[in-house]
Amino acid sequence: DTLSVLSGNAGMPIGISDVSYVEQSVHLEPGDRLYCYSDGVSEAMNAADQPYTTQRLLDCIRRSRQGTLAESLESVWTEVEPWCGGVPLHDDGSLVALEMGTP
Repeated sequence: DTLSVLSGNAGMPIGISDVSYVEQSVHLEPGDRLYCYSDGVSEAMNAADQPYTTQRLLDCIRRSRQGTLAESLESVWTEVEPWCGGVPLHDDGSLVALEMGTP
């Protein structure tokens, strides 16, 4: 199982911005998952004003990949909420995922 991150400066696919979005594509096989998240997740701050970080998010996704897609998504929030220590997110926190089924 490999975890890949789509990279590049494609702009924002959602949100308010004057910058145009550059379409990207990736080939997914049955069982592959695609996670899309807003920066409010990776930038969620703890009491020491430290962000959750993209690396922590990727590590959480990696650890939760054996569960169902719903369990994997729940795992992220189960880690992010305590990280914030009950403090509301400074930005929106959106996380969406899909899993490719068999044809």
